[in-house]
Amino acid sequence: MGFTIEYVSKKYPKAKIVGLGNSMGANVMLKYAGEAREKSILVGVAVVSCPFDILLCSKAISKTVLPDKFMAEDFVKLLKKNKDYYMPHDLPILLEEALLSTTTRQFDELFTRRIHGYRSPEHYYREASCVNYLHQITIPVLALSSLDDPVITKDCIPYEEFIHNENLILATTLTGGHLGWFTGFLRPRRVRFM
Repeated sequence: MGFTIEYVSKKYPKAKIVGLGNSMGANVMLKYAGEAREKSILVGVAVVSCPFDILLCSKAISKTVLPDKFMAEDFVKLLKKNKDYYMPHDLPILLEEALLSTTTRQFDELFTRRIHGYRSPEHYYREASCVNYLHQITIPVLALSSLDDPVITKDCIPYEEFIHNENLILATTLTGGHLGWFTGFLRPRRVRFM
């Protein structure tokens, strides 16, 4: 993340850069802001449907059949699309098995945690979670979450971290699902935040 932000900053040295992210990209954005602290090039961050604590979210999603199945299918499709890149390299992944994954945890066991050098999916989830860095963020952050999100349940939202860091603002809605806010009654359409 830092490399990309630095690249944009060098290309546009006078620009004020705001980080935007949704879902797992939101987690990456907030983790970067927390790790960078006052050295962050960003002047602010806005995130939507952030899985702040990936370990808690993984437990929540494992209890829901459809979101977990759809996410695993998306991971497998993306890996299939890029499989030729991974084949000639000597990587500690189980590529053919990962392509048969039916759950996100299974995919993370066979591919994600291995390619990043984690001991287990749970080790990866703990280490990759931005919740560990929220207290270190020194720039303004706006986070939007829905309380009926099946992936990031209300129990996965770190309310305490938002209370104790004056740079963080959390906005929650009663409905909206996972990136699923809609507007309009007779002809509902998805609200675009980013």
